Amino acid sequence: MSVYFIRAGRGGPVKIGHAKEPRSRLIELQVAHYEALQLYRMFEGGRPEEQAVQRRFLHLRIRGDWFRFSTELLGDVGLKEIEVPPTRRMLRGVAHNGYPRPEGRQKRQPRPVPAEVSAP
Repeated sequence: MSVYFIRAGRGGPVKIGHAKEPRSRLIELQVAHYEALQLYRMFEGGRPEEQAVQRRFLHLRIRGDWFRFSTELLGDVGLKEIEVPPTRRMLRGVAHNGYPRPEGRQKRQPRPVPAEVSAP
């Protein structure tokens, strides 16, 4: 299990939750959310650790598991952090699964312009 921070948009609120597969949870949440979501931070832990982090940031709570973004969320939360793998939104030239695109694919070349047909 992991505790995760998922952020809505660039300056939007942050969801603090826990899941076995945070990237899968991100996809589930994205289906019902109008802004692009991003897996922002991950930590080792489960439900008890999630609740402890939520209590720590109670003054930022909007509703439920959603919190106003603050630089406080960037600091130490008392849990061991897990590196968040890059997503397609974070890197150009990376496939949707987070791995580099194959080198063999080249950009499509434009079609040649046909020569003008002369009138008889």
